[in-house]
Amino acid sequence: MKNNLVQTIKVATAIFAAIGIFSSCNKLKENIKITVPATMEYEFVIPVIEQAGTLDIDNNTVELDIESLIKSENSSLSVSNIQSVIINSLKIEVDDSTRYEDDNLTALSSFEVTLASNSKPNAKVIAKDTKSPSNPYHYDVPVETDFNYGEYFYDKVFTYNIKISSNRATTKEIKCKATIKY
Repeated sequence: MKNNLVQTIKVATAIFAAIGIFSSCNKLKENIKITVPATMEYEFVIPVIEQAGTLDIDNNTVELDIESLIKSENSSLSVSNIQSVIINSLKIEVDDSTRYEDDNLTALSSFEVTLASNSKPNAKVIAKDTKSPSNPYHYDVPVETDFNYGEYFYDKVFTYNIKISSNRATTKEIKCKATIKY
């Protein structure tokens, strides 16, 4: 009888240990965090600005294979495992061929970029500044860092819309490249 009691206690202990291990594995799996750096680049043109005011430049569609980026970091994960995406920076660089003394980024009085994707078509402001850039050819646009963009990344097609306000007219187009780091 004593052996049966000892055996029952051992079996019960083994069962509780197994339950503890499996529930810990699930908690551990939920708490695993892998950072997958991603960078998106696209080119756009600020057209000749005939008079000060607000202008939607255009929608820029960009493709980025998020699935491949994730798989390169950990082959057992996929976009369905994305829990959080944070934007770290958005930089605008004027192309060398359009670096003009008078027609440059200092003509802007505000700059706004929105993001939408096939998985989340409602556009969200990701970067915005209501001041004129001090550098005529480089612009670090303040980004929204307190928002989780994860749901936007379940697909590989992204649409960025740029809206600017100008403080003066320009006489030439300004070719730019946007670099967004996630």
